[in-house]
Amino acid sequence: MVDYVNQKLKAWIMRKYKRFRLHKTGASLFLRKLARNPEHLSQANIEFEYRQVLHR
Repeated sequence: MVDYVNQKLKAWIMRKYKRFRLHKTGASLFLRKLARNPEHLSQANIEFEYRQVLHR
């Protein structure tokens, strides 16, 4: 059940953010980072976290 929810969230991230449309791994890393630090769920922090995940 948890895997199904994660799969749906990853698909949603890939639809919502154009930069993740062709990057399943980046979307997975982004989702993992959000899950580990829920205080980063504001929009400004999501944008910042995205940049950190892709530029590593």
